[in-house]
Amino acid sequence: MPLINSSSIGSLISVEDSNYKPSDEFSFQDDDFNLTNILIPSADEFDIEGSFLPLPSSKNKDLSILSQVPFIVESNDMLLSSQKPLELNDKMRRRTTKLLNICQGEVGHAISSQCDIIASDDATTCHIIALRSTAMRNIYSKPLSSIAHIDRAGYEDCIRDMLETHKDHHRVATMGDHVIDLDLHLLGGFNDQDGQSREISMYLLTLFAQIAEEELYSMRITLRTCAISELNDNGNNCPIGRGLGMNTKSGHVFLVNIDRSIAGPALVLRGCRLWSASANKKLHVVHRTPSSHEVSTTSNIIIEPFKFFSFRNLKLLLSLPDHEMIKYISTSPLVEKDNYCSNMRQTLMFIQEYKWSIIFGNGCNTSLSFRRTGNNEWEQM
Repeated sequence: MPLINSSSIGSLISVEDSNYKPSDEFSFQDDDFNLTNILIPSADEFDIEGSFLPLPSSKNKDLSILSQVPFIVESNDMLLSSQKPLELNDKMRRRTTKLLNICQGEVGHAISSQCDIIASDDATTCHIIALRSTAMRNIYSKPLSSIAHIDRAGYEDCIRDMLETHKDHHRVATMGDHVIDLDLHLLGGFNDQDGQSREISMYLLTLFAQIAEEELYSMRITLRTCAISELNDNGNNCPIGRGLGMNTKSGHVFLVNIDRSIAGPALVLRGCRLWSASANKKLHVVHRTPSSHEVSTTSNIIIEPFKFFSFRNLKLLLSLPDHEMIKYISTSPLVEKDNYCSNMRQTLMFIQEYKWSIIFGNGCNTSLSFRRTGNNEWEQM
């Protein structure tokens, strides 16, 4: 929801040899495609070897090769067709399930003692990245789950920082024997007319392929979910999956719909960040694992300071009916949720009424911190 406008390959290669680099010994006959160091499981549960992900070259943005990978086809069918999205709503307040919601432009990291589900929603051309890592040699480090919600092809430094957080969490040395197993899940986009989804999809796949090669001896990246662009399209130029959740204990992923009543604190303020001049410069980390002096269940959402300003024609924009306003503020106006405009109006009215200095101080140097007080209740610290 950004603002302003070859199945046989897998059987040829085994991942048992950790020193094996696919590009050294095998290449497609078609120079438009290459093998990466990203692993993909086999669709055959009895095939424990798996294979490597084929990726279109930078000059070829055709993602159809991915629809020929059996595991991707099977996993997407299970995710997108075999189950309805899990409704995360106010009923959860009466349950023990703890949710951590990550908004557009944000990153969150968590272990299972902090939350049961880490999730993000409202993605159309946007993509959701979900990571979960375990350490084979460090049995004392707990699995770490992360989610990022990105709205454009970019944020390389921020995405690399996400992976560094996983290495730091497991105390991984620079060189090792695939000390970390990292599961990668990608969801988002559809077959949009402008091709913005495909641009983001290709960017992420290319970046993770590069990282997988660089981290060959310290991290093993396995692509578990790849429901992106046309692979996430319902056949009518509309995304199937818009929200992705992960069970932090099991690593299981599933589609979600997140109601605002359960989506966490300061949603309107967090939405203002997308209208800030710094919106496209970085992803904002809003949740981290507990520090050494904190208890393992500590769960805080931190909103770092940022500046936002009212702008010319804001009143005019707010005066427009929904079907007109959405044309100016969404890159995918035909497929947004019904509550899109009402949520945007809340954000724009907030920008119109408040100044950043009231919230973050005259020096724009005061963060806001919210701590979890119940299962899904938060209070400002």
